[in-house]
Amino acid sequence: MRSAGYYLEQAQFAVAYVKSKMVDGADNHIWDIFTSGLDSRSCVPEMRDSYRTGFYNSQPAAERINVAAMWAEASGCGNCGEQSAIAYQWLLRNNVLPVEFMQFAKPKDHNFVALGRVAGSNVAQPATWGPAGVICDPWKGKVYLAVMLNQVWPGCTPELVVGVPLPPPPRSAATAPPR
Repeated sequence: MRSAGYYLEQAQFAVAYVKSKMVDGADNHIWDIFTSGLDSRSCVPEMRDSYRTGFYNSQPAAERINVAAMWAEASGCGNCGEQSAIAYQWLLRNNVLPVEFMQFAKPKDHNFVALGRVAGSNVAQPATWGPAGVICDPWKGKVYLAVMLNQVWPGCTPELVVGVPLPPPPRSAATAPPR
């Protein structure tokens, strides 16, 4: 497992990458609406109408995240789900593991990416994620330690959507089974 500093740095790179792709940005973020000259208000719903089909809805979460990221990058707009999808895909391409696409339990509607969460820790309790747990939230434009999640989003409970764990360490010759 890597350090919190490593995950914070990679999360910053992911947020910067997402922001470089968001020409219009989110339709639910006042700054994006203002700076896009109101274009984000039409871009996001039009983009979602293009990719959110019955077929899309029947796909596994990992595929839906991939599709959302591709459409958002191509369209230059997206809300938290699409922006987190772009960050998640960027982190995967750069082999930053473990990485997880998260959401908050209902009624809150927000997506973000978690990095460095200790396997077996309680997803609903970020304080258990270990010292290297980091939140990457491109919609907010923030990265921070997972232990701060309840301060940034009070009363919200994280849920795992999909993730890629850290691969097991290679077996050494001393621990490999005899041939």
